[in-house]
Amino acid sequence: MGGATYIFTHGSWQSILEGFPIAFGPVTIRRGVWLPWRVFILPNVEIGEYATLGAGALVSRSIAARTLAVGMPAKSVSGPGGHLKTLDEGARSEILQGIFREYRELLEYDGNTVKNSQIEGEVAGFQVSDKRGRTTRMRAFSRTPPNLVTRPGESLASLNRIPDDLCEQANRVGASWFDLERALASEGNDPFFHETRAFFSRFGIRFGIDNEPTFLDG
Repeated sequence: MGGATYIFTHGSWQSILEGFPIAFGPVTIRRGVWLPWRVFILPNVEIGEYATLGAGALVSRSIAARTLAVGMPAKSVSGPGGHLKTLDEGARSEILQGIFREYRELLEYDGNTVKNSQIEGEVAGFQVSDKRGRTTRMRAFSRTPPNLVTRPGESLASLNRIPDDLCEQANRVGASWFDLERALASEGNDPFFHETRAFFSRFGIRFGIDNEPTFLDG
């Protein structure tokens, strides 16, 4: 939700006895909705999952899921998913690789020591140490290897679902993980967990925390 966005569940400024419109009712905003700057939402509307509103939109009617709506009043300008790019696994892997490349550059800029440690099967892989000597190995995969073993101080990110047994193993040894398919992450055992989670959010990728109820889990 951007700044100067307003949500009204009532509207009763002038007398109903003089014919002025009066409105009372709920506003329902489903998960994944993007409200940029200065959106006005009036009573008795529902905005469906992952709908996107244009800046300055006036929402006086319900908006369907995964549509793009703009204007005053807001109207859908594309059908469900019509404004989204279609990404295959290769394109998603390239995007993940790019995210970690930028993350590595930021870590180096902040004064951390970063060394390449990418091995076969990884989209990205590097080791990072901060000024206090704390070290983490970052590993990113498009598909999680079935025989992957995690170690203390590692941070694992995967485009596809990370098997439950691997998540449990990582939790036991003090490794961290980011499951991009489920938008779910561990509780953060390595020193760079929160920095990594925050960096993902720059790209609109947000995670619920494992075993904690969040809006991402429904």
